[in-house]
Amino acid sequence: MNPDWSLLIQQTYQNMEADGSFTQYPYGSEGQPLGPWQETSFVPQWNKDKWSNTAWTVNGKIGDIRMVYAGAYLSRTIDNTMDYTNYARSAGGFYYSCVGGPKNSGLIGAGFPYTCYSPVFNWHDYVKTTHQSHELRFSTPDDWRLRALLGGFYEKIDIKNDMNFHYRSIPSCTPENLALFAAGTQVCVGNVIPYPGSAAIDPTLRDDQVAFGEDLRRGYTQTAAFTSIDFDLIPKVLTITAGTRYYHYKSFLSGSQYSTSTACAGVPNTTGCVGSNLTADTHAADYSGFKSRGNLTWHFSQDAMVYYTYSQGFRPGAGNRKNSAEVSISIDPVTGLPTVGPVAGEPTLVKQFRKPYTYPPDTLINNEIGLKSEWLDHRLLVNASAYIMNWNDVQTQIYNPPVFGNTTFGVQGPDYRIKGFELQLAYRVTTGLTLQGSLSHNNASETNSPCITSVGGANDPHGIKGNPTPLGSCITQVYDAIQRQNVPLLNPLGAVGATPAFSPTLQWNARARYDWTLASDYNAFVSFGASYTGSMNNQPSSFTPAPAAPAIPTTTWLLYNQPAYTTYDAQLGVTKDHWRVMVWGTNLSNSHASTFTSSAQFIEAEVPLRPRVLGLTMGWSF
Repeated sequence: MNPDWSLLIQQTYQNMEADGSFTQYPYGSEGQPLGPWQETSFVPQWNKDKWSNTAWTVNGKIGDIRMVYAGAYLSRTIDNTMDYTNYARSAGGFYYSCVGGPKNSGLIGAGFPYTCYSPVFNWHDYVKTTHQSHELRFSTPDDWRLRALLGGFYEKIDIKNDMNFHYRSIPSCTPENLALFAAGTQVCVGNVIPYPGSAAIDPTLRDDQVAFGEDLRRGYTQTAAFTSIDFDLIPKVLTITAGTRYYHYKSFLSGSQYSTSTACAGVPNTTGCVGSNLTADTHAADYSGFKSRGNLTWHFSQDAMVYYTYSQGFRPGAGNRKNSAEVSISIDPVTGLPTVGPVAGEPTLVKQFRKPYTYPPDTLINNEIGLKSEWLDHRLLVNASAYIMNWNDVQTQIYNPPVFGNTTFGVQGPDYRIKGFELQLAYRVTTGLTLQGSLSHNNASETNSPCITSVGGANDPHGIKGNPTPLGSCITQVYDAIQRQNVPLLNPLGAVGATPAFSPTLQWNARARYDWTLASDYNAFVSFGASYTGSMNNQPSSFTPAPAAPAIPTTTWLLYNQPAYTTYDAQLGVTKDHWRVMVWGTNLSNSHASTFTSSAQFIEAEVPLRPRVLGLTMGWSF
């Protein structure tokens, strides 16, 4: 607009459609070995993701003071379906495809003939998201001895989510099936419907296959104010920095959760099996506070400096989707004590736990020393740092339907200590040859051992009476509906000394590039690189190791080791004036190492590396 003021506007749009699954199975659903990038599924899988983002930045000056305002607005819709047939293997899965049987087996229609229907399951998820953010900063000139930064921030994210799990094959309560139900020859269940007036997207009756679902609106707003001050104790030599940030955020959640419970048996479809009203509960996570930073920098030469940094960080907490009684234990009807084996007759089940409405933020404290330097007439760059991080109350997401119900929920978790160092090198060997490399080495371990605690007993604030586990003590047993007995409960929050999930000790990368001139107007280069990621676990190392394949997982908490892997890439390019051409390849060895292994789908599933890709890029600068 003029020499002091400018406006930049960016618009981005993407519309993507993909078919298939993003996972590979080492073994198929029947235990047969599978090859790389193969899996077994029984329902077509697809994903449609469309979004638009507008961003704008204003730069300006008010006297000597610089001002920056940056804002953005995102609108996004996601529509996808994934196969979930392997869920039928679990206690929660057969509940929706089998009927009849004993009273306390968890099956709908107790007393009817035991019957199982098709176990082919899938889920369909439709999400609409808007996200806006605004930030305003003022700063003093860089050449002042005392420099300051002052700013404010606001954001709001709003998510509407209609998720329906199609794993009910039990007949629905049509007039014909209601007659069979009344005659005692066949079980039928009414179709589910969100609680009236609570649905975020679709308030209507769900179809015959929907057994469980949620129609929610959730998100959060956040405001913050921050400042940072630098002062040169010795100009251009010794600088001290201090800063702090005040934050306040509040999450919100409303909507309905609905499922085919035993109470849905014999309910006409015209009535519908009405879900719960999450809007009536309090799911707002409301937190505020300060996070600060301090820094001391010493330029001991013109081309080298060392520093010490103390910094704090956090991740916002959030609301959980439901506060419900979960985790049963079997009580002997005569003694009133927890049973340890098969129960004679019908067991008496008592709830031990309620999912919390919200979970708090976790926090990080970092102490770091480092070096940034250039040597040999700026031909050699050496950067290094070492740090100790204390990561406290680590947010832990729990998903294990046979134990904790169908939905994921967050809890306040354990503490970790991370000790590590990083090194970065770059060396211009000759005019044309450059070598680069970096590595990081981290040792992380759990420093305490919290647990999932009981809410129950005589002092139960939620009204669950007769819980034999004292209020606030660790839950150690849970009732297994298949074995019909109490079994030990693995602590999902780990143990002292455990290594956290997805925490490789060593990572490094290296690259060599050579530039040369083909003719007076043609510049060429060739580059080759390698990247290494060390082995890691998908769960805390205290979890139960996965059995020898191809055993069928009965829990989402199996511990898998993800072996180390190295990938290679290369580029060859030519430029002249305004144009450039480059041929390139990534993952040249075509490694299919797993970046994420899990039993969450009740089968061993891996997210593989992207396969080898070869490409040609052409460009024109103007």
